[in-house]
Amino acid sequence: MASLDADLRIALHGKIKIDKLFRTKSAKGNEGNLPIYDMKKVCTIIKSLVGHRIEREKKKVIVKVMNVHFTKNRSHACLLLNVINKKGAATVVRDTADNERTELALKKPSEGYETSCHVLINLNAGQTGTYAFTCESIPKLSVPRIQRLLNNLLFVASNKYASIYRVDTQYQPITETTLKKDQLAFKNELSFTQDPDEQFLDDLDSGVMSNVKLIKHEHQVFNFADRPGSITAKKHIIELETDRDSDGCLDFIKGVAASRVGRDYDQIHFSFNSAEGQRSTTINLDNIRLEGLEKSLTKKSILTEFNLPLKDAYDAVHPEILNKLKIVMEG
Repeated sequence: MASLDADLRIALHGKIKIDKLFRTKSAKGNEGNLPIYDMKKVCTIIKSLVGHRIEREKKKVIVKVMNVHFTKNRSHACLLLNVINKKGAATVVRDTADNERTELALKKPSEGYETSCHVLINLNAGQTGTYAFTCESIPKLSVPRIQRLLNNLLFVASNKYASIYRVDTQYQPITETTLKKDQLAFKNELSFTQDPDEQFLDDLDSGVMSNVKLIKHEHQVFNFADRPGSITAKKHIIELETDRDSDGCLDFIKGVAASRVGRDYDQIHFSFNSAEGQRSTTINLDNIRLEGLEKSLTKKSILTEFNLPLKDAYDAVHPEILNKLKIVMEG
């Protein structure tokens, strides 16, 4: 099943922070005494555990670390994460010449459609101590799910590498003579945040909104009172009137999301003027209420002009995807 386009990829941008956490409650609060591991070491540890996988959605979705590649100057690491989706519907192939139709369905319960995600990490920390990352946007692998996969893997690493992830009661590295009762286990944990789309926010804040609609998705069935038949309502839409002579779009959207009417609806759709001309967008109101408008509008880049058609999945890091991710990260 071709779930991705063959000629482009969408990249998400963000930052990663490395935390140190004790695994024993009695030692909590003393994390500042633990060794500091930078992203290069963390990615090296992840590389040693290639093949690790987690299962989600009742084992129907499997995420696996396939490959970790360091650039020649070791300034970046690229992680290849593969998702196997065993919940896929039959893919339909239509021949536009003779209109012939072919269904490509999964044949066995063990089969699944596979998709690859490249995660490029800058191994040099920024001024805030965080590391920039950019990754492909693919189905079934959100940024929070990437975070959970890598943290699960680092927990496995903390069990496997005692010499790295153990200290004694004085917070010094353990030795062969350190008694087991004097060993304190800890782990690294990664936290991901996504960069806001500053240009989009600037355009929106300085623009004038129009064509504002609230959308509520429903699947209610209404039966006729006087005759057979029914109507299925798939969504409700109401239009909102805004002051065309004023700006402040950001505050307006935040106000709608927090209002009584906004809480009853799922999405807000609107048009506004930008440097590129008239634009329209639809935003989930739940995201605004939970994360704030700025976080819900994340920075994205489009990767195009590949030399060869892309595949959905790979066994090793694809050099051209890596290079294009690096360009948009540094741009």
